Amino acid sequence: MNNCLLGQYLRKLRKEAEYTQIQIEKDGMISQSRISRIEKGESAPTVEELHYLSRKYGFTMLSIEELLDEPDQQLDYQQYENRGYLMEKMENALLKDQFKMLQKYRNQAASGPLFKHPREKLFLERIEGILQLELYQDYEKAYHHFQSAKAIGEQTKQKEKMAETLNSIGILYIHQGQLEKAKHALLEAQKLITPHPRSNPSTKSQEIHTRILYNLSIVTYQLENFQDSIQYCYQTKKRSQDGMSALLIGEATYQLGLSQYYTGNEEEARSHIQRSIVLFETYEKYEYKIYAEKKVKELKL
Repeated sequence: MNNCLLGQYLRKLRKEAEYTQIQIEKDGMISQSRISRIEKGESAPTVEELHYLSRKYGFTMLSIEELLDEPDQQLDYQQYENRGYLMEKMENALLKDQFKMLQKYRNQAASGPLFKHPREKLFLERIEGILQLELYQDYEKAYHHFQSAKAIGEQTKQKEKMAETLNSIGILYIHQGQLEKAKHALLEAQKLITPHPRSNPSTKSQEIHTRILYNLSIVTYQLENFQDSIQYCYQTKKRSQDGMSALLIGEATYQLGLSQYYTGNEEEARSHIQRSIVLFETYEKYEYKIYAEKKVKELKL
């Protein structure tokens, strides 16, 4: 790992977040002297320290984790910045269902020299599959790209990325109405991402697991297993406390309302769907908000 490059980057992020080293130390997670050594490149941060700093400074672990996975990587500072920028933009566009924007950044990434490592190839293959699914409804091409991403994940033993890809395959099967296949893919993804009881899962792993649980709530709802759907919704909401996964709170709350309605709990259904409308507005998911408002009228809640 290039400790100097990583240290410089973390120093830059700390200053942009307007923290002093002493202020970071006050949280009790990492000492001022330790931060100083890391930022000078004299010491490498642990994975736990990086996860803490990612939450503190407000950056994703995508670009940082690349340096951890590629200890001999020689990447100049400007390339590191550009690649991290593009990956973060793609992640944010994906989480907000902004697929045209996602396509724009994906094309930028694919046209340059920065996304040649298997890790990035896997990422771009999955993104292309999502674009084929969501923008063009071309299920065959989407499946091809997802399978390509899955194969790279198996070769490189990237469990998180394989779980994400299986989650995407589950979504594809949901679109096709192949609910049992969707459930199988999602349960396989859950097995890959479920942490050992004594382990401390990364923020990224928790976000992936949250999305899988949400999609399981949709599948079980469509299979009319409403009690299972309710349980998956509650698990999703419990995990969606902060970070990017917080964007799922509205969807999980809405899905919970629907499942409650079909189990005969109309008061609970009304409460959850009305709450989801507020959450959709908060997270600027206005199309979802309009849809939920129509559903309230349709169900006469």
